[in-house]
Amino acid sequence: MKRIFYLNFFLVFTKIMNAICYFDGKLSPRRICGTITFSQKSKTAPVVMNLDLKNFGKNQVHAIHIHEFGNLSKGCHSTGKHFNPDNFVHGLLHKNHHAGDIMSNIETSPVDGSVRLRYKDQRISLFPGKYCILGRAIVIHEYPDDLGDSDKYTTWTYSALKKFAIQRGYIEKEDTKTHAELLSMIQEQSLQTGNAGGRMTCAVIGIDH
Repeated sequence: MKRIFYLNFFLVFTKIMNAICYFDGKLSPRRICGTITFSQKSKTAPVVMNLDLKNFGKNQVHAIHIHEFGNLSKGCHSTGKHFNPDNFVHGLLHKNHHAGDIMSNIETSPVDGSVRLRYKDQRISLFPGKYCILGRAIVIHEYPDDLGDSDKYTTWTYSALKKFAIQRGYIEKEDTKTHAELLSMIQEQSLQTGNAGGRMTCAVIGIDH
């Protein structure tokens, strides 16, 4: 019995874990496609992510997060909220932030609209446990992530706040919310979603060999 336990312990804590997100273009009007691969050498090592994506617009910034669920039954809308096992606020500007915030933003090439980058993250894991991301989803959003910088909106005018809220889909053009109400709404979203807007595309994080 002890031999079986030690063997399982050895396999869980020493085996290199790999995972992949495959974007086939079907969930995005722009036909965004490509892969994000994940690798982790041990339970205490960082997760290394390699992004190779294409068909974005040129020279753009888009938010990217890990969401709770790998449920694509309603497209990207059924992937839930940001992966947040510690119940922290959103945004890399905060020391304690969502585990699913990862790098928060990706920048597309000014030449062909592709994204190719390598990123390391110490919060998430491919090994079983509280921070495991296997079976969850990567979601790429329409707009940049504001990193949880909710204070920056305090200097905005009423017209700027309203235009922003309409663009992000928080209100309709005919809405009559006050300056204070708009500011409160946008600041609240900053600490939940980074005001990243709609979900452009997504894919499930699946275990790989």
